[in-house]
Amino acid sequence: MNWPIFLLGIVVGWIIEWLVDLLFWRKRQKKWMDDESGYLTQLSEVQTELENQRTLAAQLGEVPTGLEDTRASTETLQLRLTAVEVERDQLEAKLATMTAERQEFAEQFNRLSNLAATAPAAAGVGLLALSRGESVDLQELSQEAGDDLTMIEGIGPKIQELLYQNGIHTYSQLAESEVEQLQAILVAGGSSFRMAEPSSWPRQAKLAAAHDWVRLQTLKEQLTGGVRRPEETVVEDDLTMIEGIGPKIQELLYQNGIRSYSQLAESEVEQLQAILVAGGASFRMADPSSWPRQAKLAAASDWVRLQTLKEQLTGGVRRPEEPAPEDDLTVIEGIGPKISASLKEHGIRTFTQLAHTDSERLQEILTEAGPTFKLASFAVDSWPEQALLAAKGDWEQLHTLKDSLKAGREDAGESEPQTEA
Repeated sequence: MNWPIFLLGIVVGWIIEWLVDLLFWRKRQKKWMDDESGYLTQLSEVQTELENQRTLAAQLGEVPTGLEDTRASTETLQLRLTAVEVERDQLEAKLATMTAERQEFAEQFNRLSNLAATAPAAAGVGLLALSRGESVDLQELSQEAGDDLTMIEGIGPKIQELLYQNGIHTYSQLAESEVEQLQAILVAGGSSFRMAEPSSWPRQAKLAAAHDWVRLQTLKEQLTGGVRRPEETVVEDDLTMIEGIGPKIQELLYQNGIRSYSQLAESEVEQLQAILVAGGASFRMADPSSWPRQAKLAAASDWVRLQTLKEQLTGGVRRPEEPAPEDDLTVIEGIGPKISASLKEHGIRTFTQLAHTDSERLQEILTEAGPTFKLASFAVDSWPEQALLAAKGDWEQLHTLKDSLKAGREDAGESEPQTEA
């Protein structure tokens, strides 16, 4: 045997097998292992998704049961809500009934309290019935017991009994009665009742039925035996004290019910004018516009202020104001006729007004008048001082000041201002 060739063949075969394994089988094995790993990952993901689907399917299978339970709970709650609403409506109805009963009870109690003032026995019966929960007819109780008609001025116990006998038991019945009916009852009652005067009884009874005791008392104080007392005679004042009113106008005012200073003070000017117009042509020229004001002062006995006011009037009319006095401003050194006229156009008409005007304002007036009126400041500065002396009537001191002003200008070499300006 050729051993070297045999051994070489073995070595070459091994090398070829190793190369085949390295170049083919190991790459194929690695690919298979990678694929297997990928398949295992995908399988895990599929299994996870499958578990999720199974869980979701289980949950979806439970939803109908939850919906049914929720629906049943909702229906139960709706039934309970309906029952509560019904109970609420019943309670509200009971509360409204109780409120109405309470109001009715309060009204009846108040009426019983008012009834107790005039018919205590009837009020006691009604209160007892009210405490037992029984209904009370206050009108029937009042009619059975009768109101205290002696509360009416002019009605005493005997007349009250006579009215009761004729079916007039309450204030309401008396208020609805005609005066002629009441007079007939009194005449039929006999001679002792015929002197009563029932003309005010229905009016008084109407106030009593309304429990308006304050107004009833006020009315009763104006009555005597049911008849209004005659009004006291109004004191007549001397209206000729009023500027513009003479004896004839005073008599005309008296005839129209204006007899006192107070009445004249409360009169409207239009009312007074109507009285004068109605009095005739001889009265129409009078002007009453100041009469109420004068009368108010006279009614207050404020004679000093009245006299002051009268001195400002002529025939009851305020005299027109006299025109404001004007001084001769050309007396002031440096002011001529044209400057004087310009000053007066600006409201400076007197020595006093000029004395209270500052030099800046005077310069403004002269500037507005035009360039021909513009003077040196020293000439204008002295005007208020000169005007003050003139206002006081201190002419000697004014002439001294004017001479000093002229001397000052001559010493300064300045020409004398043109007084014709």
